[in-house]
Order: sequence, then structure tokens, then C-alpha cells
Amino acid sequence: MSGSSDTTARIIEEICRARAKSSSVYASPDIVSGYDFWKTYKYSNVDDSIKDCWFWQIGYWIIEDVFTTVEKMNAGSSCIFSSPVKRVERVGFLAPDALLGVGAGVGGGLRVAQDRPKYVTKPEEQTTESFTGRISNESMDVVHFSMVVVLSTKAIVPFMRELCSVKEHSFRGFTGQEPAKAFKHNQITILESRVKPVVSLSVDNQYYRYGAESVAEVEMVCEYIFNKQGYSAIKPESIKGPVVKTGE
Repeated sequence: MSGSSDTTARIIEEICRARAKSSSVYASPDIVSGYDFWKTYKYSNVDDSIKDCWFWQIGYWIIEDVFTTVEKMNAGSSCIFSSPVKRVERVGFLAPDALLGVGAGVGGGLRVAQDRPKYVTKPEEQTTESFTGRISNESMDVVHFSMVVVLSTKAIVPFMRELCSVKEHSFRGFTGQEPAKAFKHNQITILESRVKPVVSLSVDNQYYRYGAESVAEVEMVCEYIFNKQGYSAIKPESIKGPVVKTGE
């Protein structure tokens, strides 16, 4: 019986190590907000559909910057063991604590349904207490988002610096038909961060292999700023209104 258990353990270990060697970061669509929303989406009316599409487009711009950061940090790495960013556990629009214990029940379903992009229009709508004090106004739209990642402890500060750094994007006009032009944007501020030790034998980590270096789980709540003038040409009229609308 003991021999059989040892063999099973060795097989699991080999499978886990092979997986770690075949990718530069652990990540999947299920950990990114928005995928489940569209899987079960049901059309109701034009106005709600326009609102849903607009706010999830905002969400995807934010998510893209997160994964651009991961890609930049892991540039040149061929496997998890050598990557500074080991795992992306979650990217969404609720504070990490708001999703603790989420399951299939009514309460869990409600929290997941609320995990969507929205404009912060007043202080009580902030995901965390913001030292910037920014809320949406006549010149900018403000969105809060959160993420949980597993990093090499040496990469924590560099990751935060890269996340908040200037990023490049290609713009082909609002129709997508114009010649591509390179632009830069810098829209992220980290409002809150927490660093936790990674327990390799825990249920959440038992099938992940991060390598020999010290790693930590980092939770962050961030602020993303949109210059209204920069995207007003494509912003739906129903969202522009005199009162800033939210994604709820």
C-alpha cells in the first residue's frame, strides 16, 4: 500500500513539474473577471447591452495592462521556475476579501455578479480607502480593480513599479482603419497591497510548483484613470449623460 502511494506521489510530482516547465506563468481565463459574464449572457434590450459592452471594454483595457505587465516581467523566461511572476490567481473589480468563501450559493453568486467594471462616482463606491481621493468628474473616469499574484519575493517591488509604469499601445483611429500610430499611457495607481506567505502544501498550492526561490502571494487594489476627452468619440451617449452612469 505504501509503495503504491509513493508511486502515485512521484507521478503527481512529475506531472506538476512538467506543467511548470511548459509555461512561463500559471493563468487561465477562469481567473479573469468577464469570461463567466459572457458565457451566460442573455440579451434583454439595446440600452443594457450597450452599457454591458462599454463597461466590459473598459475592463478588458485594464486587464490587458495587467497581463502586459506580467509579460514584461517574464520576458525571456521559458518556464515557471525562472519567471519572476509565477501565477496570476485573480484579476477583477472587487476587493480580494469580497470574494472570500464565494461558492455556488446565493451569496456567492451575488458577489460574482457584482464583480464587474464600474465608475467610482462617490467615495463610498471605492473598493478601498483611496489616498488619491479621486472620483469620476468632468475630466476623468475612475475605475478600481484588484488582483492577486504569486511572485518571487525579489520581484514584488519591480512588479509594482512595472504595473504603474508608462505603457505603449497602437492606435488605428476609432474606426480601426487608419495607419497605426504608437502612443503611450500611464493610468494605474496602487492604492493598497498586502503580502502573504505561500504555503506550498496548502490545498490552493498543492499542484503548483514555483521553483526553489522564495515566493509570496501579493494582493493589490488599484485605481485606473480614463481621460474623458481621450475616448469621448466612442463613448455611448447613454453613458456620457449629465450624471455619470455605473456598470451595475
